[in-house]
Order: sequence, then C-alpha cells, then structure tokens
Amino acid sequence: AAAALSGAIRNADDQDDEDVAALNAAEGLSGTQVNLDAIARIMGGESAEWQKGDTLIGISFLEPLNAAMAAGTMLAEDYKNEAGLNEYVLDSGNKVFESILETPTMQTINSLYTDMSYGNGIIESVIDASLSSVASSAVPALSRQSAKAGDNNYRDVYSEDTVQGQLLDKLKQNIPGLRQTLPEKLDNFGREKTYTDDSLTNFVNAFLMPGSINTYKQSSVSKTLEKLGDSTLYPQRNAPKSIDVDNEEINLTYNQRQKFQKVRGGTAFSTMSAMTKTSVYKNASKEDRIALLSMCNEYASAIAKDEVISKYELSKRYTNAKESGNPAEFLASVYIYGTDTSGNIDEKVRTAVEQYGMSAGQFTDIRSDLNKIKADKDKNGESIDGTRKKKVIEYLDSMNLTEEQYNYLYHLEYKK
Repeated sequence: AAAALSGAIRNADDQDDEDVAALNAAEGLSGTQVNLDAIARIMGGESAEWQKGDTLIGISFLEPLNAAMAAGTMLAEDYKNEAGLNEYVLDSGNKVFESILETPTMQTINSLYTDMSYGNGIIESVIDASLSSVASSAVPALSRQSAKAGDNNYRDVYSEDTVQGQLLDKLKQNIPGLRQTLPEKLDNFGREKTYTDDSLTNFVNAFLMPGSINTYKQSSVSKTLEKLGDSTLYPQRNAPKSIDVDNEEINLTYNQRQKFQKVRGGTAFSTMSAMTKTSVYKNASKEDRIALLSMCNEYASAIAKDEVISKYELSKRYTNAKESGNPAEFLASVYIYGTDTSGNIDEKVRTAVEQYGMSAGQFTDIRSDLNKIKADKDKNGESIDGTRKKKVIEYLDSMNLTEEQYNYLYHLEYKK
C-alpha cells in the first residue's frame, strides 16, 4: 500500500470491461505493475507521476506476491478516497480474487467466458481455444519465442472466416517471417497495436520474462476517460461483423471491418481530443463531460458507417459537423443549443443564451409550452382572432422574464 501511495505501483483495475482492458493493454497497462522510472524519480526527489516512455514491470507471474501487491494498490486508493472499513475489506478482497484470475489457467477460463459474452456460442469459443492450443503446441517454443521477439506488432489471426483459415493464421503467428504476413491488430482507437517499441525489450519479454515488461504510453484522451470512470465512453476494441442500415443487416468483409475500426477509432480519438479543449467541455460538469464525449463516439461511428457502407446516409447534423472543419466545436454547440430541422445549430437558442441570458433548457421549455397554446374556436371550428395572442401574453407574463427576454420570445411568435 505504501508503494502504491508513492506512485511506484499501480493496478489497471479493468477486469470488469474488455474494451477498457484492451485499450489499457494497447497503451502498456495490464494487471499490477511496478514503474521503474517512477521509482528512480522518487529517489531523486522528483515527481512520481507516470510519464510516456516509462518502463513498467508486470508482476502477475509472481504469485502470491501479485495478490498482496494488488490488494495494496486498492488499499492505497481507498486511503486517498477516505473510504470506510467495509470498503477496505471488500476492495482488497476483490483485488486478491482478480489477481488469481490473472494466472494462466484462470486466464484461459476467463477467455472462454469473455468470448461467449461477446456473442460467440460455447462450441465456437471452445473450438477457438482449441485451435490456439493446437497451433501453439504444433510449433516449437523456440520458434514461437523468436517470432514474437522479431515482431513489434500484435497480429490479427481472425482475418479468415473458416476454421481452417484461422488455424493456419494461428500457426503463422508462431513462425518467424510468416508472422509478418498477417495483418496488424488494431486497438480501440484504430491504431496499430504494438509491443514495447524496443527490440531488446521485446527479446527479453519473449525469452526471459513472458510479457512482463511494458512501455507506458497512455494518451491524454485515455487519461480523460479513466478519470471520468465511465466504461461506455471507451470505443469498442473490435469492429462489428454486421451493421443494420434501414432495417437491413449488412455483413462486413474483413477489409471493411479493418477500415471501419481505423475510421471509427481515429475519428473518436481526434474528436474527443479536440472536445476536451473546448470551452463548453472545460466549464461542464462531470455528467455533461460524459455526454459530450459520448457524442464524439456516436459521431465517429456514423462517419465510419458512411465511409464503409455505400447505402448508409449520414445525417444532416453529422454532415454539418464534418463540413464545419471543427466537429468537436460543432458538437459542443449542438449539445448546448440543439439543432434545427436542417441539422444546423439552432440560432434561436444560441441568441436566447448569448444575447438574453437565458439557459437553453429554459428557452426550449418555454417554446414548447408556447407551441401547445391554441386559439379558441367558434361554433364552426374556425379560430377566433386574438384569442391565442391573449393566451401567449398571459403565459409570458407569468414567467418572470426580463423585458428583453419577454420581447424576444413574443416576437418569435408574432413578428414586429
């Protein structure tokens, strides 16, 4: 716990969500890790804050030490948050249990469970696990280690749809030279997923300390998502196999899925990054920040669909966002002001907010109420002149508005 408090040790705490775990792993974070560079900085009287390029050592293979260290990281977190005794006991127990799940046997079982939870049946999941086992055992350990040591990229072994094709790809990934013929695996943000970016470290990981050494490369966007603590904000780690367009299910080829993942992930990253720099985001509550970043994800998915599927038609709102030159600013304004029927920012709301000091919610609520006010009818069902205007005036009189706000709303109903 003391080591965790100092900043030298951290636990990824991502076992509950596969998309969070996948992005963390792509950026060097996995399980309980010791930051060697942070320790050096602490000893030199410098900041222990984790920095890009720091060397991390995973300790999941050091049971039972890993369980104790994992519990310690949670105790440190609870201490910072001034947690009660019950939380101390429950959280430290959870961490011990999660560390057990990181052992090889439990990882295999957990992998089967995860595979099934994401839409694969038990037969398909067992076959997949069996293929991996067969491919691994069929190739000598030296070949498997050499293949991994000589390649800085993770490889995608699911580009083929057939069992035979996937088995062949699993064999290729364990053979030097052939491994590089497989497509690169992409992360949540559509980037090529790499190991440590250092050939010597990759060699040590492959031959001496299996997967234990990582390079810390968490992006500013990922740090923001981690801080907000909402796993739904993380882009999915895999592209969908099919997409529904106008009630028609369209199956995607592997190349289409790769393109979708690159476009969706890249667009989500750039839009989220720009969103955090907008004044709207900076002044927003945590709840509103989550909503703003969710809009970025929705926009990214729409852009990906538009580029991959010819039948998909991008909405007016997202077309305008794309053509605005700054989608994040556009979406931030949409969040505050809404859009009109053309998908443009609603200038009536913007005027109410910026010129007359009303909130967007106050303005839209009043406008909604005004739209419900109807004129009285005569015995023939015809509107009686002046009756609606009288009701509008009575309603506005009851709303405690400034003179300027009153006149603005009134003249939206009845032109000067």
